[in-house]
Amino acid sequence: MLKRYFGEYTPWIEALCEADPAFPEFVVRSDRATRHFICAVLVYSELSLDDALDPEFATELRTVPRAKILANHIGEHTPGLAKAIGKLAGKPWTREQYHTLHVNMWNRERAAVLSHLRKIRPEHLETLRKIPCGFRRHGIVAAIKSSRDLSNLVSAATIITRVREDMKESDLARSLEQAISSKYRRKREEIPRMYLSDSFECIVSDWFEKLVGSVHFKALPWEGTNSIRPLRSGSEMRRCARHFENCLADHIVYAATGLAGYFEHVAEPSAIVQVQKIGHLGWAITSVRGLKNKSITAQDINQIEQEFLSAGFMPRMNADEYFF
Repeated sequence: MLKRYFGEYTPWIEALCEADPAFPEFVVRSDRATRHFICAVLVYSELSLDDALDPEFATELRTVPRAKILANHIGEHTPGLAKAIGKLAGKPWTREQYHTLHVNMWNRERAAVLSHLRKIRPEHLETLRKIPCGFRRHGIVAAIKSSRDLSNLVSAATIITRVREDMKESDLARSLEQAISSKYRRKREEIPRMYLSDSFECIVSDWFEKLVGSVHFKALPWEGTNSIRPLRSGSEMRRCARHFENCLADHIVYAATGLAGYFEHVAEPSAIVQVQKIGHLGWAITSVRGLKNKSITAQDINQIEQEFLSAGFMPRMNADEYFF
């Protein structure tokens, strides 16, 4: 049973049980918070197996307040560490995870997030490490359930931060937290499930669409024709990304900042044309892609290219590495 609840720390628990006759019953009756606290103290104090045979230490774990135990065995620590350990979820963490928790508790911003979480999982520490600083809010961190959620948010936040220069990062984070809160409030009001954005991915997507879709890009050098349509906003680029099943939405930041421009060739063959300004020389075609980013025939490319050349663009050339 000890192995099941204490994993790699089992030898130390067995030594403590041997040292103190009352310790086995204490262990059997212990809850998850207590088991995490014992393991954390073993890690922070770097206690050897011989030291674990000390009856006084075993008795101390059973009877002394947790904050005092931490002060006695690891010295200086943040006041919230004992409370944070009491909220750790799951089976005992690894030594590295306990140390990472301790480091995070020294950071006022991260400690504030952890203190507001109902339960603290190892994934929360990874989220705090990777998420943009302004988005380290407990409502956001608590809503992230997987590495996919985290990846989607980091990607969306990176784009929005650059595109919405009129908003501070803290304002963007607050708007996302409000979107998350609104979702849970609608759930409590028992709106039918089919009308709810149940996944964090949906919430981020809706939030991204709202903030980026309203952004209109800087003027493009050409109004297009009946067969070629300029993409002038984030919402238009996201629409094309869904239609063409490609990563065009990730390029909104380039269009919004004027590094590139995008056109949709609405006639056959369907294609997305990317143009880039080359210093004082003017604009050049840098990419022509079909559905799912697939190449189209040389004949079709030449046909599309001729329309752009007649409008004053330079011939097609290699794009910078961040373009498709």
